[in-house]
Amino acid sequence: MVSTADRQPSVPPPPPAAIGGAGESRASAATWVAAAGAGLLLSAAATFLAVTWEVLGVTARVAVVAAVTGAAILGGARLRSVLPAVGTVVFHLGALLLPIDALGLALQLEAGLAARWSAVGLTAVLVMPPLAVAGGSRVLAWAGFAGIPVAATGLGLAGFASPLVVTLVGAAALVAVPPVPASTWPAGRGAGGARW
Repeated sequence: MVSTADRQPSVPPPPPAAIGGAGESRASAATWVAAAGAGLLLSAAATFLAVTWEVLGVTARVAVVAAVTGAAILGGARLRSVLPAVGTVVFHLGALLLPIDALGLALQLEAGLAARWSAVGLTAVLVMPPLAVAGGSRVLAWAGFAGIPVAATGLGLAGFASPLVVTLVGAAALVAVPPVPASTWPAGRGAGGARW
């Protein structure tokens, strides 16, 4: 005979919408918060560069900028396995610091206006596409495209070529870069669930 204490009520499983719904929205919210934080850090780095650049010695300038950028790129790549949203945002922060680093180096070398434009644009065009593929990022791919008119302006100011010709050649070169494979995103999304 079965006692009432041995009987366990059967509880139906939760509906499928309730199982994964909250987790996706939390991941998306975490990605947006982390992205906002990265934007603020990027702004802080640019402000630091603009305000304190003359106070630091040459070696300290290069060391600080290279260390922060390298740590962000490498640290972000390693964090992706443990904290995907934070790792992705830190990786993007480091990658987006590279054109700012190029500008800082051009300023350090007291380069002219054309060289500064060229340094920023060429850094974006040459570095962002490989990082976009490595990180599975559409943001970095678009940053590479955004560098084309900047590089074209710099090369045009330097008298190397017509800005229109440089823009067309740069666009053709970036189109030749393979697109960021969707297989690198979990379920067709960037790390943390956001469509980056």
